[in-house]
Amino acid sequence: MSIEPEGRRLLRVEKRNAAVPVERKPEWIKAKLNIGPEYVGLKNLVQSEGLHTVCEEAGCPNIFECWEDREASFLIGG
Repeated sequence: MSIEPEGRRLLRVEKRNAAVPVERKPEWIKAKLNIGPEYVGLKNLVQSEGLHTVCEEAGCPNIFECWEDREASFLIGG
């Protein structure tokens, strides 16, 4: 951590390289994906219509939960 002249603190993110090993996430933090028929159906529908959802573009980690309930978010006119 370094201190700017005005007293603000800047956090520096350590650069990853070959000397800094990437640690694996613990098993308890990982969630099992539940890709069901509703998710697959909605994904196929969105692709066949040539649409893009906010969920896909943002890389939402909860996309499987929403799409399994047949819910998707679209940006119209943006």
